[in-house]
Amino acid sequence: MAKGSKHINHGVKVDDDGQVFIKCLDAAPDNDDLVNNEVVIYLDEGSNDLKFKAKYSTGNVSIGTLTIS
Repeated sequence: MAKGSKHINHGVKVDDDGQVFIKCLDAAPDNDDLVNNEVVIYLDEGSNDLKFKAKYSTGNVSIGTLTIS
């Protein structure tokens, strides 16, 4: 870790240059693991997708996908 790097909770790091590193899950969490108005990011390596799972205030869950290569 670079001098002066800071960990913000588990899985998030900010270095001296202000770069933010986020450790992502490697699989989608269960819908019940999310509370309303919460978003989780996970990496689907099999399909090269960065996925966002969001739970709305109504309890509905949606998944957005960003393909990376």
